Amino acid sequence: MSQDIWFRIKIIVRRQLRVYSIHGIALPCYTQRIIIIIHDDRLTPPRMRYLTVAEAARLSSFPESTISFLETVPPEIASGYIARAFPVATLRHIYMRMCAHL
Repeated sequence: MSQDIWFRIKIIVRRQLRVYSIHGIALPCYTQRIIIIIHDDRLTPPRMRYLTVAEAARLSSFPESTISFLETVPPEIASGYIARAFPVATLRHIYMRMCAHL
């Protein structure tokens, strides 16, 4: 295999090996798919799990109606929608600032 392919494999493996806490969440920016592992100590016994579509959508400040829709499509497609979307709260803030300057 070429060196470029090995470099891409290393990046994918590195990203998947990081585990984030549910307390004080600071998650990476996701641009294609949501492959985020979190340590959830609310479960019995505490264990690691993938971030759900609904959790990722809430972190991106999607409204509940949109989250309900995203839960009806396959997770791979829903995570792509979320990853490519501009956070709703950020977009709202930008529009409010633009309107204030008109």
